[in-house]
Amino acid sequence: MIQKIFTFGTSNTAGGGFEFESKYLSHDKRGELRKISRGDLLKKLYTEEPKTQNHYSWPGQLQKLLNDKNYKISVNNISKQGYGNERMYRKFFDLVKHGDDYINGVPKENCLFIFEFSDISRKEFWFEPINNHIVMNYKAVQDDSGAQMAHSYYYDNKEILMKIEEKQNLFVEFRKNLIDIDNELKDVSRKITMFIDFLEYNNFNFMISSSPFILDMEYQNEYDKFEKYLMEFGFDGGKKYKDFHRFADIEQIRIMDETKEEITDIHSSLFGNKTIAKNVFNEMIEKKYIDGNRVEVLNNNSKNIKNTLL
Repeated sequence: MIQKIFTFGTSNTAGGGFEFESKYLSHDKRGELRKISRGDLLKKLYTEEPKTQNHYSWPGQLQKLLNDKNYKISVNNISKQGYGNERMYRKFFDLVKHGDDYINGVPKENCLFIFEFSDISRKEFWFEPINNHIVMNYKAVQDDSGAQMAHSYYYDNKEILMKIEEKQNLFVEFRKNLIDIDNELKDVSRKITMFIDFLEYNNFNFMISSSPFILDMEYQNEYDKFEKYLMEFGFDGGKKYKDFHRFADIEQIRIMDETKEEITDIHSSLFGNKTIAKNVFNEMIEKKYIDGNRVEVLNNNSKNIKNTLL
């Protein structure tokens, strides 16, 4: 029986869009700055407690669902907005690096790992000026925008922002001279394949919440073996998706939809994350990680908006 769940991924898993403690000014639908901060606007619009980014994420909602159904399972969300596969690998191996049969005091066979793989345009660096990691987000197509860096999107203070800004040209030059997209496609595909091979070889319990970006032709034949780890997302009786943020996007259960564009954010809404959590719960039952009965996954979004927002 599973006792601990560890989730890894990007902002889509971290609870992106729900940065309740952010002091950054919010934008209206025209892109103009408001006088109210992002965090204060969220606190004004949403009522469910606790008003934290993790609680409003789908792992946070999965924890709530498990608690409500009296499962003694903890959900540990190790995701971070803006970051990608490199941070996911680093954090995973930090967790299991000792090669022990126990992870955080729990037998390995009682732990479940859920991975959201990112696209290719995210690269992590150790940044000496702040003695911590930062991430560079860049476009797959080379242009003058170069690269965008952050330690914690929507949370970095002025001191960190200034230190990153001082090195902006360094990262722009890195993007122009040291990143080739064809090479990145091959490198990302290779690392995904090696990572999943490692998980299988060492008998980790794991599921995949978004289909890996195996885009290099040399690794296309590896894709079939990932299929059995992919989860399905969707409403009962509706279309099923192998990618939870694609599900939220196409079914229009995003923050911008839930707030009627009061917040123009394309991450999953609170209702969306509740729905994703239900899908994950049902997948855990289907794959026999937990015992119990599946929950209904109904598209009652309009009712939820009235109950959720002020």
